[in-house]
Amino acid sequence: MNVRALHIIDWADSREAQDQLPALVRRLIHATAEVESIFFPSGELVSRPGVDGMLDAKGAAPWVPGGKSVWEMGCDQSPGAKATRDYEGRRDEADAGTSFVFVTPRRWRGKQEWATSKQAEGLWRDVILLDADDLEQWIERAPGVGIWLSEKLGIAGPGLHSPEHWWDRWSGQTRHAITAAAIFTGRDTAQAELVRHLQSETPFVGIRGDSAEEAAAFACATLIDVQLADRAVIVSDVDAYRWIDANPGLSFVIAATPEIGSEWRPRDGVKLIVPSNPSRAGRTGDETRSDVSLPRILRHDFEQALVELGHDPADAARLSRNTGRSWSIYRRVEARNPALAHPAWLDRPAARSLTTLCLVGAWISSESRDTAIVERIAGRAYADIERELRELANVDDSPILRIGDVWMALSPIELLHLVGPRITSDELDRFYEALERIFSERDPVLDIAADQRWSAAIYGKKRTASGLVIDGMGDSLVKLSVVGDVMGALTPARPSGRAALLVRRLLSNADRDRWLSLSNVLRELAEAAPEEYLLQLEAGIRSGDDGPAALIRETGRAGPGGGGCWHADLLWSLELLAWSPRRLVKVASLLAALSDTPVAGNWANTPMAALVSLFRPWWPQTAADERARITAIDRVIERYPEQCWTLLNDLSTGGGSFASPNAHPRWRTDDLGHTRPLKARSFNYERAIRTRTIALAGNRADRLADLLGELRSYHGKDQVAILDQAEAFIDKSDADRELLRAALRKYLWWEHSFNGTHEHGVQPHLDRTEQIYHSLAPEDLIVRHAWLFAADWIEPPEGNSLDDDGEALADRLRKSALAEIMDQLGGAAVMALARASAQPHLVGWTLGRYPEFEIDTAALLPLIEEPDTDSADVLLLRGYFNGLTDERLAALVASLETMPEIANSDGNFISLLLRLPPGPPVWERADQASAEVRGAYWRQMFPRPGRQPEDTQFVLGRLMEFERPRTALALAQFKPGEADPDLLLDMLSAFGSGQEPDGPMLDYWRIDRIIKVLEENEVVDRIQLATMEWALYPLLKHGRETPKVLAEQLVNHAELFTQLIEIAFPKASDHADPADSNDEVSNAAARERSHNAYWLLQSLNVLPGTDRGGRIEASRFRSWIEAVRQYFRGGDQAKLADDLIGAMLAHSPGGTDGHWPHELVREVIELPDADVIREGFLVGVRNKRGVTTRAYNEGGDQERRLSAKYEARAAAIADVWPETAELLRKLVDAYKREADREDEDARLRIER
Repeated sequence: MNVRALHIIDWADSREAQDQLPALVRRLIHATAEVESIFFPSGELVSRPGVDGMLDAKGAAPWVPGGKSVWEMGCDQSPGAKATRDYEGRRDEADAGTSFVFVTPRRWRGKQEWATSKQAEGLWRDVILLDADDLEQWIERAPGVGIWLSEKLGIAGPGLHSPEHWWDRWSGQTRHAITAAAIFTGRDTAQAELVRHLQSETPFVGIRGDSAEEAAAFACATLIDVQLADRAVIVSDVDAYRWIDANPGLSFVIAATPEIGSEWRPRDGVKLIVPSNPSRAGRTGDETRSDVSLPRILRHDFEQALVELGHDPADAARLSRNTGRSWSIYRRVEARNPALAHPAWLDRPAARSLTTLCLVGAWISSESRDTAIVERIAGRAYADIERELRELANVDDSPILRIGDVWMALSPIELLHLVGPRITSDELDRFYEALERIFSERDPVLDIAADQRWSAAIYGKKRTASGLVIDGMGDSLVKLSVVGDVMGALTPARPSGRAALLVRRLLSNADRDRWLSLSNVLRELAEAAPEEYLLQLEAGIRSGDDGPAALIRETGRAGPGGGGCWHADLLWSLELLAWSPRRLVKVASLLAALSDTPVAGNWANTPMAALVSLFRPWWPQTAADERARITAIDRVIERYPEQCWTLLNDLSTGGGSFASPNAHPRWRTDDLGHTRPLKARSFNYERAIRTRTIALAGNRADRLADLLGELRSYHGKDQVAILDQAEAFIDKSDADRELLRAALRKYLWWEHSFNGTHEHGVQPHLDRTEQIYHSLAPEDLIVRHAWLFAADWIEPPEGNSLDDDGEALADRLRKSALAEIMDQLGGAAVMALARASAQPHLVGWTLGRYPEFEIDTAALLPLIEEPDTDSADVLLLRGYFNGLTDERLAALVASLETMPEIANSDGNFISLLLRLPPGPPVWERADQASAEVRGAYWRQMFPRPGRQPEDTQFVLGRLMEFERPRTALALAQFKPGEADPDLLLDMLSAFGSGQEPDGPMLDYWRIDRIIKVLEENEVVDRIQLATMEWALYPLLKHGRETPKVLAEQLVNHAELFTQLIEIAFPKASDHADPADSNDEVSNAAARERSHNAYWLLQSLNVLPGTDRGGRIEASRFRSWIEAVRQYFRGGDQAKLADDLIGAMLAHSPGGTDGHWPHELVREVIELPDADVIREGFLVGVRNKRGVTTRAYNEGGDQERRLSAKYEARAAAIADVWPETAELLRKLVDAYKREADREDEDARLRIER
């Protein structure tokens, strides 16, 4: 077992020795010396020119010179000749500060004389020669290196292995060898923790993985990675410990199994690494042992690691599921040696329960509905099943994953392969019967109103099985269908046929409720029985609204609180089936049919989006080749030409520059090799798409407009063909011509605006495009120019440059168009233009802006009688008045009395004033009018922020004069600081009392903004403002936690606080007998006041005695606490008061001694009769944390940080404030428990 000089001499004749001698020396140096830098190439690099090795050692060690040294070595039969050649070859590079070392695996009797003679030359600081005898002694000091070399020499004894040999044996058993990078994936923290333990004084280190073998392999890979492997050995036989005891040069010993690790206690200076599986957590065997746990790898990370090993992405996704993201299971599934595929636990009697776990997949043991299903399928008592599972959960490399109360299979598909032959026909029958019963059930959530379905659990609306069981059994249905038919033992049961029968029974003549109830398992049904599923889906679509389309409509009807996207699984089911080329036509046709049903909301997941994804030129989500995709498109065009227009138009422009992957089958392999975007786009495919798009446009103006809008996406003959079709519309109707012109206008605007500098190149045929644009101009001037009045911003065909004033350009074009229309059609045409425009006010604005348009204002006055304020006529008139300059507007107002239509009709006068832009001239004229006109104006006018603060103040005063506080507040919100504080208070008071109920809707944010201004004003009466905040609290409670001044009064006036408690929690004697009052309004108002008082009490986050500067006055604090408690002492509400006090104290700042909570709060907590206060404090601390967010795999780290924080706070005050410290320790325990629950939830989220 020990390497001797003769072993080394014999090895010197091998080719391996020439390659590995530098590696041997390098390992010996690492094992026995401290290295600053080292370079010793080995293997194929030994033939490179230059020195064989360079070293910079921190200090001298046996056989290793300190400082810098140059190393040469060789296996030549004549070491003297080789040493001399190398020495002479380095003569010119000699450095008196560097040592020269020569190493030979031969025995050289004259080595000392040679070295002495060379040393005498003085070229090098030192000359050292090492032969086989020196190497033997050196290896004795580095037994880890000796193990490595003995393995290469074939003389290694039983039970001892080098980390490299163990790692190579473990990782190389699969078709794709597991790399160190793979086993480290997602485990950076665990690796760093292991390295930290290796560098600590702890003699024992436990490492837990999915199996003890994997944990040991991880330890070996880590030691290799951090270059500590030369000081380590792995033990697979307890007898090998005798060799370890006899070789003191080791630093690390890895036990191959927990049992072997328990048989040896490490000596000083040696660290024992003991691997185990998760079930052995806590079985340390020594109180000084530290544990490292290897976390389960996230799905994406595991898939990426598999891809880097050489697996296809689709295959990697399936392998990730097949292996349960466990490298231990991966070794069995991908093993080259069949013996590895048979785990030891399979032969245990308890393994009989695994057939049930295989079929159900997962369940919650604390849910009676789940355990009942497990019993029914197993045909025996649940207690017996769980007892057997508990036994299996504790074996190494267990197939079971237990998270809290949840039992699940670690690798469902592997379990099916292993225990599938043991599933009896009776058990299989019971499985299918239970599955049909569960899937046939009407989802109880449908009993709840659509917008309240998020609260289904509150109402006890649960299915007869948990989501885990439904998902697990649905997955088993697929696995049995895909794999069962080819498994000898299950073949007679025909699982695929039974799956098809189940799908037929579930979906044949299914109504709306059935489709909605199955909405979350459609993927499983589709993958389990693809042909039957497509057949039933097609029949369901033909049946009408109660078929699959009901899922799409339900998504829009239910809204955000209605359960999410009801049709998502429907689309995913079709996407996963579309990967099969033979199903592509059918799937595409069904998606086209479903796209007739509009998807409400902003869901990106639509039937059309799924259809486009199947044929996207650069990333088709199907395994069908180019020809098959074109054939499928042609078939769909025949049946669904309207839907195909949207499809082709999207594909012609590239199918979008961004795409996400479609749903993939979980267990079928239809997508294998087709998951990545195409390396090169196909010209023939894209040309075929564009050709069909142009042909389908035909003589439809709307479709041709779509093509013209994307003209830059077409080239050459395709662009010519589109322009030819557009040119054919020159003699068509004005409406069609303008439709095409609008598309061309946008295209030309883009080209001239952004391609005018030739930076991107001007499109060919641009001149012809412009000619066609002008040729398509409608004969009707109204139709021709209406686009100029469609929006404030225009995009003219001549384009815009960065230097253009867009507003001035629009004004110029509108003025020119209006002048042409009025010149040729007369002034009456203005009305026609306004009615044909999307923004009629722009017509009026242009008319009023320019005096040269000679319009008799009196001719427009009849429009004021139009009752519809949003009609084109009224908008025209309003735009005209807004376009007038200040001078022209003032002149118009001054001339009103000269207009008979106005002078003789108060109604017309009022209507005209209301349509004029508000401003001082109009306000002054309104105030000068009769009381009827003045009142009508100020009661109806809609104000705008004034140009000057005094204008706004004037309008606010008038609005309050005419009892319009809502409108006044809506105006004041823009600049509340400029308004008079007393006027603001009056406005709020009137608003709170209910004045102007039909006024503008005001949300809490607007009111709160005004109140904040008043809170910062030192002049405003605090009591009055607090009263106002209480009156408006029903609105304000939706914003800030507590209105500032109201809270300030409550915490400084105990009597106000006690009154609030009595409002929130009235005593029984305070309730009026219902028989004495029929005033439902009064009762409702009392309930509302009680509700508001309750929430105000819950929101108080300021301590008693706190002044406006945030300082707590001790005397006021103590007197407030005593006054409140004294008021309620002995009464029914005493506990309520104490509970609320405790909740308030939870918002304590830090104390003057630097610790939390404040000393005054600690005084109260320490009171003997403060039990309820203490409970309220605990609840308050938990509640003030609010809503938390975390990553889906985060677990309870947030709670652990909180636990540590409160533990430190408790320790800091424990000596002086024992009750407070004990209270804080309760928080520590609570957060620790919550952290454990969050860990379990995170593990479940990762596994599902």
